[in-house]
Amino acid sequence: DGTFSRPKAVASVLEVFAIRAAAELERQEAHRRLQESEEKYRRIVEMTRDGLCVLNAAGKIEFINAPMEVIVGRSVSDIIGHALEEYLLILSDNHEPIAFKEDKTEAILIRNDGTKLSAAISRTVISDADGNFDGALMMFSDAVETERLPRRGDPGDLADIITPADSGHEIDPSLS
Repeated sequence: DGTFSRPKAVASVLEVFAIRAAAELERQEAHRRLQESEEKYRRIVEMTRDGLCVLNAAGKIEFINAPMEVIVGRSVSDIIGHALEEYLLILSDNHEPIAFKEDKTEAILIRNDGTKLSAAISRTVISDADGNFDGALMMFSDAVETERLPRRGDPGDLADIITPADSGHEIDPSLS
């Protein structure tokens, strides 16, 4: 009949409020579940004994976990934004650079301090939404120190160690 009804108006306002409140509660619940999921995966990454390293499309380190710090022999703050091969030379058993054409491989690792390790390395390509190479996740398992390589020249000079930097080997992270 077109007349204003106070009870109908109040009911409409309450209905709108209830809809908005329900939507906000759903949003808060979804946010809580997302935070729990992120925390769970963060604990998994932090608790694993394997070294984890995330490289971006340019081959620069975006993330490493604590075991990877031990493997590389450097702190996170030292190597984020740098190429992994600046700190770690990765070779096959016959001392050839590894191109990571396989998902998993056994490798010899040589740190800048001359420490030689052996490890199993798994590599997973990270793709963007269009399927283009966007980086890689590398997992270093069972890393064991096997020997310390001799230094060249002054034993106190890190520049004189047989290192990844002067090896002449380059590892292309985009190879898959």
